[in-house]
Amino acid sequence: ALAAGKLLEEVVVVGYGSQKSKEVTGSVVSVKKDDFNAGNVNSPAQLLQGRVAGLTVSKASGDPNGSFGIRLRGLSTIGAQTEPLIIVDGVPGASLNNIDPQDIESFDVLKDGSAAAIYGTRGSSGVILITTKKGKKGTSKVEYNGYLANESIAKLPSFLTASEFKAAGGVDAGSETDWYDEIAQSKISHSHNLSLSGGTASTSYRASFNFRDMAGVVHNTGFKQLNGSLSLNQKAMNDKLNIGINMIVTNRNSKFGFPEAFRYASLFNPTSSVYLENGSYNNPTGFDVFNPVSMANQVNEGTRTEMLANITASYEIVAGLKLTGTYARQGSNRLNGEYYAKNSVYRQGVSRNGVALRTTEQDVNNLYEATLAYSGELNKLSYTLMGGVSTQDFNFQGQSINAGGFLLDAFTYNNIGTS
Repeated sequence: ALAAGKLLEEVVVVGYGSQKSKEVTGSVVSVKKDDFNAGNVNSPAQLLQGRVAGLTVSKASGDPNGSFGIRLRGLSTIGAQTEPLIIVDGVPGASLNNIDPQDIESFDVLKDGSAAAIYGTRGSSGVILITTKKGKKGTSKVEYNGYLANESIAKLPSFLTASEFKAAGGVDAGSETDWYDEIAQSKISHSHNLSLSGGTASTSYRASFNFRDMAGVVHNTGFKQLNGSLSLNQKAMNDKLNIGINMIVTNRNSKFGFPEAFRYASLFNPTSSVYLENGSYNNPTGFDVFNPVSMANQVNEGTRTEMLANITASYEIVAGLKLTGTYARQGSNRLNGEYYAKNSVYRQGVSRNGVALRTTEQDVNNLYEATLAYSGELNKLSYTLMGGVSTQDFNFQGQSINAGGFLLDAFTYNNIGTS
C-alpha cells in the first residue's frame, strides 16, 4: 500500500507543466534514472532501449558515429515524419546529440494523440520530454562517473583462406592476406563525467563536465567529445519570482571512416597483397573492386559544435495565477572534410590527382514563449486553465566545395586553393 501511494504521488511532465500520475488521462510513461540501462552508453537513446512498451530504439550498425532510430507511433506517410519530437527542459526540437547521458534525470514519453494536441503536427509521432539533472537545496555534491570498454569485432562470417581459395580454383596472386585483420582494430573506449551541484533555500545549481573517447572497430573511426552543462535556479520576491537558466554545449571531433571497407574486405582476393613492391597500394583494375586497406586509410572526418541555452522566468501574480516567459536558442555548426589521395582508386583519387571535399553547415533557431496559467480547486476537483503563445524561427545555411589536381597529399583538405 505504501508503494502504491508513492506511485500515485509521482509527478509526470506532460507538456507545458506537470501532473500527478493519478491525474494523467493520456498514455504517458515516465522513466527515471534508477530505471535507465547501465553500461557502455553513449547516447541518451540507449537509456530507453527496452524500457517503454511500443518505443523502438535501434541502430543499423556498430559505427560509433551512427545515429539511433527512434520509433514511437509507427511511420507517418504525411510529411514523412517518423521520429518523436524531442523536448529538453521545455525546449522543443532539441538535439539528442547535445546531451550527455549522465546529465539526464528522467524521460516522460507521450505516446497517444494528446501529444499532437499540445505540440501540433510536430508531435504526431509522439513526444519524448527530457528533464536534466538539477541542484537541490541543502546539499553540496561532487560526483564522478567513468568507465572503460574494449571495442573489437566479436564475430565475423566465415571466409575462404588463401589456401582454400586457391584449392577452390581462385586466381593465385602470390600472397596471403586476412583483409578483415588488416582493416580492424581493437581499442579501449573511455568516458568520464564530473559534476558539482548544491543549493540553498533560494538558489540551486549544477555544473557538469563530460569527456568521451569512443573507438570504432575499423581504422580511422571513432570520436572524441567534450560536453559541458550548467543549470542555475534563483528564487526571489518571497519565492514569487523564479528564474531558471540552462546551458548545454557539446563539441565532437569525429573520424567517420568508410563502412564500405567491410564489403570489400569480404570480396577482395585473399591471395592479393596490401602493397606492391614499391610500397604503393595494390589497387587492381576492374569494376567495383577496391583495396579495403587503401580505402580505410583515406581521410573522412569532421567537427560538430552544438549549443542549447534557455532562460525561463515565472512570477506568481496572485495565489494560483502564474505568468511564465521563456527564451531559448539552439545552434549547431558542422565542418567536415574528406581527402582521397593521389594513389587512391577509390573516389577517383588517382584519375583526378587527389580529391578534396569540404562541407560546412550552420543551424540556428530561436524560441519565444509566454504562458499564463491558473490552478485551483473546486470541492475535490483540481483544475488548471492555461493560455499562451509560442513562436520559433529556424535558419539554415551551408556550402560545400570539391576540388582535384593537387601537387602533394600532405595538406589533405586543408589547402584546397593549391589545386
